[in-house]
Amino acid sequence: MKKLPLPVFALVFLLALTASAQEPKVSKMSFGIKGGLGVSTLRGDSLASLLEDMAHAQSLPVKSSWTAAGIGAFFSYSVAPSFAIQPELLYVQKGSKFDFSGGGTTTAKSAWLEIPILMKFTPVFQGSRIAPAIFAGPFIGLKMSAEFQQSGFAAEVEVPGDFDAKDSLKSTDFGFTFGGGLGYKLTKGEIFFDVRYDLGLTEFLNSGTLNRPRSQADTKTSAFLMLVGYRFDI
Repeated sequence: MKKLPLPVFALVFLLALTASAQEPKVSKMSFGIKGGLGVSTLRGDSLASLLEDMAHAQSLPVKSSWTAAGIGAFFSYSVAPSFAIQPELLYVQKGSKFDFSGGGTTTAKSAWLEIPILMKFTPVFQGSRIAPAIFAGPFIGLKMSAEFQQSGFAAEVEVPGDFDAKDSLKSTDFGFTFGGGLGYKLTKGEIFFDVRYDLGLTEFLNSGTLNRPRSQADTKTSAFLMLVGYRFDI
């Protein structure tokens, strides 16, 4: 067998090193920012019943969704090629609109500092820059603000004006987040889009708010959010 001359062998070795250095590296850690809009609804009828009493209405107001927003940051750590743990810190708005048959609308708004801990699955497709993902995990929400805004009521209807409702809500909310998205990989990061649903699992009105037995309290948060962001590899 004929041996390769030393200069040829050195050239082949150098080319192999160069090609290896140009292969994209998979980072185990990353961080990023995200933000976007969505819709939110307060599930359950106990708050609607409370508003009915406040407005002296003859029937429950019709509940509808309210435009929500979310913005924040995250950190991701890969525990396997396709799996990562991703804690996040998000400012999220949640609420609902309540329309009364006799005229008038009450908008219940709240803002939360939300901390989800997500398990994220991203299948690996060799050579592809497109990265689909699904994720799920629990969250805790820390109350930042809450208010009721009144509009369109007739002059003879005695309802309180806009007022701070922060004391009417519990200080924390617990729930579950799940969703999916798509990313486009760049040299040192990724642009991504994700869709998620926040499902609040705890009744979040304070005991004295409803003036009713706790067994009748069933108001819980929910939000559907569409977020875009950028991931920086570390």
